[in-house]
Amino acid sequence: MLEGSTIHSDGWKAYDGLILNGYDLYRVFHSENEFARRKCHVNGIENVQTLFAWSFAKFNGCDSDKFVIHLMECEWRYNHRNKDLYKKEKMKKLKAFSTILIFAFGFFVVGCESTKNYGYKGKHPDYLVLVNKMHPISVDYAKSLDLVTVDTVYDDETAEIEKATYEAYLSLQSALEKQGIEIGIDSAYRSVEYQEQIMLDFTEKYGEEYARNTVAVPGTSEHHTGLAIDIVPKVNGEWKWENEDMMQLPELFSRIHKELPNHGFILRLLKGKEKITGYSYEPWHIRYVGSVEVAQEITDSGLVLEEYLEEFK
Repeated sequence: MLEGSTIHSDGWKAYDGLILNGYDLYRVFHSENEFARRKCHVNGIENVQTLFAWSFAKFNGCDSDKFVIHLMECEWRYNHRNKDLYKKEKMKKLKAFSTILIFAFGFFVVGCESTKNYGYKGKHPDYLVLVNKMHPISVDYAKSLDLVTVDTVYDDETAEIEKATYEAYLSLQSALEKQGIEIGIDSAYRSVEYQEQIMLDFTEKYGEEYARNTVAVPGTSEHHTGLAIDIVPKVNGEWKWENEDMMQLPELFSRIHKELPNHGFILRLLKGKEKITGYSYEPWHIRYVGSVEVAQEITDSGLVLEEYLEEFK
């Protein structure tokens, strides 16, 4: 870096010496809940850096002669983050690329076991398939999915979901309505590309640490299976779809959780199991496991899916 260059940074004390070395330094101090000071604003730079780190890890690095091109692509994606890059007409052009991307991602985690040991079983999906940070989605898994398009809690927005999972969800929804509880679907099946956009949105809205602990890296999301649903409750005629709002409804979600196994669902991310699942507790994230009997067994055991498969399968 040339002497006299202008540098924008946060308040990390190691940067103190930059001024003494001839640089113009502009800073913001996150520790004081400061995110911008006049012309100094580093969040955008940090978000681009985060996107680049995820992308670079996903492809297990790249050739040195392609490094700058890869960096420029990440910059372009960030600058167009508020645009719908994945409309149906554009998806046709991306279909071939997406296939390659999913195939490559299935092998990027060195020493990790992929879902191919659990996933594709002919005409039906494996309802106990494990997808997490250490078990990326397998290439063949999508072949087993029979997806249907369903309504969400958002006007004019739909989602896709595995057919049997949706039938079980309708049963759960009906049973809860009889108890005076109304739920809707926030999201279900997600493509790898859509998961990338969610990761970027959460990073921008909540910060990198929260996004890393809450949103799965593309290729490792359980939503790729079509068996996971993020539900939203309606309270006083209003859908409570913000995460922070739902976390303030423990009693309501407790009633919902008691009903889950009666319809083949489990609560996927339990309190106290964060080190095993790799994610924070999410009362809204439910997972279909194929049968009432299996769902009840997992629920009664107090185990998360990782533990259950290790112990019983």
